[in-house]
Amino acid sequence: MSDATSNDEAPVDVDLASIENLRQYWTTGAGGAKIRWGTKNDLTRCHNAVLKAAKGELTSDDAWGFCNNLHKRMFGRPNDPDD
Repeated sequence: MSDATSNDEAPVDVDLASIENLRQYWTTGAGGAKIRWGTKNDLTRCHNAVLKAAKGELTSDDAWGFCNNLHKRMFGRPNDPDD
């Protein structure tokens, strides 16, 4: 584990294996199956599912960012803004 800090926050323990497990869950796991990546409105479904699962631990902007990063990781490009 390593410590990650930002200017305004206390150190936070970051478990890189847990982060990768979350990425896998939301891309190819049960979470990804709910999102149905590659279909219309997948980013919106991701946002809603991640925000619900986070139970107030993420802001809406954080959830959008996380989902955009997952989309880019899976498809090699950002989400189409018209989707």
